[in-house]
Amino acid sequence: MRRFLQTLACFFMLSLSFTACKIADDLLDLPEETQTGAQTFGCLVDSKRWKAYAEHTLDNAIEPEMGPTYFNARIENEIGDVPYIYFEIGDSSGIQEKTYRVGEGFSAMVTMKTDSLQGEVLYTNEVAQPEGYVTITKVKQRGADLMDKGILSGTFSFTAKSATSNRTTKVTEGRFDIGVY
Repeated sequence: MRRFLQTLACFFMLSLSFTACKIADDLLDLPEETQTGAQTFGCLVDSKRWKAYAEHTLDNAIEPEMGPTYFNARIENEIGDVPYIYFEIGDSSGIQEKTYRVGEGFSAMVTMKTDSLQGEVLYTNEVAQPEGYVTITKVKQRGADLMDKGILSGTFSFTAKSATSNRTTKVTEGRFDIGVY
């Protein structure tokens, strides 16, 4: 019986290690560029891969809000040095499939972990000559039926700077496909 329990414990530990590898492998790849509302968001932050990820089920890794003239989202990654990226798009004539530049309908924030509990927030509007864009490749507003989700998909790149230090970060090769209910 003891030998059986030891063998069972070994199989259990081995299965846990494969699960951990699968999670790590999933985080290494940036998501594909899709337009289905697949709830994906990924980019390179200072040349390191970053992807929306949450281990818990009480909160979503991507929390979007969408209306006819705006879209904003908080995107979370529970591991690593960059816990959140915030994204905002606004267009008084309605969100459209086009490119929005920083300061011209698009802004973003990045939080970076520091020794303090608060962390450090970097903003696109703190850069002296703002650089960055988001290109919307698909926009579909929510329907009247609660199950008819809205979709916003596209690509992005931007530079953000801290308001309290000289720290900057470059976010590149970004892509997202977000469904909004």
